Parts: sequence; C-alpha cells; structure tokens
Amino acid sequence: MSQSVRKKLQKTKIKKNVDFEKKLGDKIIVLKDKKIYEFNEEGATIWKYIDKIPLHQICKEIAKIRKQKVEEVQKDIEKFLEELSRLGIITTLNK
Repeated sequence: MSQSVRKKLQKTKIKKNVDFEKKLGDKIIVLKDKKIYEFNEEGATIWKYIDKIPLHQICKEIAKIRKQKVEEVQKDIEKFLEELSRLGIITTLNK
C-alpha cells in the first residue's frame, strides 16, 4: 500500500454500512444486501472500534492480540478495510 493511501486512511472517518449485525461469541456476523459476512476475533475487534477510534488505535489493539508491533499489523488491517469498502460494508468519509 502506498504511503499516500496509508495517510488517507489515517485521516478518514469510517461509517458502517450494513443492514444488520450480531455478535456471536468472539465473532461478528453482518448482513449487507442479503449477503452474510462473518468476522473472526480480529475482524470483530476491528469492527467493534471501526467507527469509534482512529485507525492507529485499532492497529494498537490488534497488535496486542497478535503480540506484534503496530507496523506489522497495519498493512493487514488496511487491506481488510479496503476489502470492506469494496464490498460496501463500510463507507469512508473524508474529514
């Protein structure tokens, strides 16, 4: 991911765009346009915070779970968010 895309994500507000969501144990199930998506524990943690705290703080939370450095998890999280955006599950709004 390019540095400019990374900076844009850091300054972007994210809005959930689903029809339904439900926590099941350590997972999250979301419904969007009659399609069901299931997030594992990491995905559920990201989802929990996605519209509440900045991306760098989400990276810190996932880094704690993985016991890795923030820089090591940031690319994975950004790819996950890009995929959610592509699917229409989240909408990014410029600040």
